[in-house]
Amino acid sequence: MQPHRTPISSNHPTTGTLLSRLEHLERDSRRWSRVTCLALVATAGLVLMGQAIPAQRVIEAEEFLLRDASGKVRATLHMLADGSPALTLSDRDGNIRAMLNVSADGSPALALTDRDRKLRAAFTVSADGSPSLALTDRDEKFRAMLSLHPDGSPSLKLSGGNEKVRAVFTVSADGLPVLCLIDRNGKPAASLHMMPDDSPAVTLFGTNGRVRAQLSARPGGSTGLDLYDKDKKPRAAMRVFDDGTPGLTFTDHSGNPIWKAP
Repeated sequence: MQPHRTPISSNHPTTGTLLSRLEHLERDSRRWSRVTCLALVATAGLVLMGQAIPAQRVIEAEEFLLRDASGKVRATLHMLADGSPALTLSDRDGNIRAMLNVSADGSPALALTDRDRKLRAAFTVSADGSPSLALTDRDEKFRAMLSLHPDGSPSLKLSGGNEKVRAVFTVSADGLPVLCLIDRNGKPAASLHMMPDDSPAVTLFGTNGRVRAQLSARPGGSTGLDLYDKDKKPRAAMRVFDDGTPGLTFTDHSGNPIWKAP
């Protein structure tokens, strides 16, 4: 009798395909204890009979099973329903803990599960060659993803328990790093980044996702704080110039100065 299995489930688009394949394999687990791999039996028979296996011999089968000393299936190599090959590794209780497969479109994927058969990590390479690593919590909720995009830029996304992305760290193709914090509505709230002139800047956003304030330090040594209205129009600017001179400017909605010092 096969032990009871807890269904694997997840809505995350990156790991969904992996999970469906794991689920497919789990449904097939009932027949694993009854399947006899004729090719392996034949090979074992030749060894027991003392017959040497020709160096060029080819063994063909639709499925290969590897059992432990107690007869439990611990590894399988077989074809999935979609025509993709899969290698699975199981623990002593017969639960699938790892699966490596290549999908019909040629994309390889590796899925790892915990002792409760919950998906905890998935490493994939998409059809366009972009690799990604996804990590999930004990509830199989997506919490972190490290990706490398086709243009070569990496990104790290961190999510809350509701699977909404709350922080993103990226380095653009031209080498500019950006750390962005995101609010509950998916809008940017704050960012720390390097500008094209290699000066650091901190940007704060309003609830509508528009810039409201930016603090920056220029390569020459000057610093500045710019404040914007809800329409992203600059309304106030504070500066400390290279020579140490401070400055403050207020502008109207059209960008015209209405007060300035010195």
